[in-house]
Amino acid sequence: MAKRVMKLSAAAIAIAAFAAGSSINSLLPDREAVLNETFPVHGTVEQAVEIRTGSVSVGDVGTARTVTRFGATAQTSAVFLTFTVTYVPNGIETSVAPIEVEGGNSHVFGGIQPYGGLLKCGASQAGLAVSCPLAVEIAKDALAGASVRIYNYSSASGDDVAVIDLGISEEDATELIATAGTFEIADPSYGGAKP
Repeated sequence: MAKRVMKLSAAAIAIAAFAAGSSINSLLPDREAVLNETFPVHGTVEQAVEIRTGSVSVGDVGTARTVTRFGATAQTSAVFLTFTVTYVPNGIETSVAPIEVEGGNSHVFGGIQPYGGLLKCGASQAGLAVSCPLAVEIAKDALAGASVRIYNYSSASGDDVAVIDLGISEEDATELIATAGTFEIADPSYGGAKP
């Protein structure tokens, strides 16, 4: 009888341990989730942020209702957030992309824009700064609290991502929307010191 109780107790302990292990294992992230996790490096406007492939910064923040690029014009009833990305490659990659804007409402804006452009910056040689004027169409209610996310080239997961807080308050957003005009996306410019 005692042996039978001990065998039952040992079986119960083994089942309980298995159940506890399974429960703990279900709380842990899977391998793919770990490999695809990004590593945010935070910064603010005009501040250089070091990511794996070089140094990036964002400046010249503004808004527009009309954007022109290579003779093509796009208008919006929302707003174009305009800014300049400066990238100094370290020799690993010559470009940074994709570049996205996360609005204060947590929506993500990017991809092909109404004027036909993609949000990217480059190409440049190691140590040579390239500055790229960009515009992304976003909802007006996304402007306050918006940030720019700049990924290492073709690495939207499993790598560094610069997260640049644009510092736009509700009051700033109201003023930026009221004064939005026309923005011409110029060619990238080269040279200068590190951002």
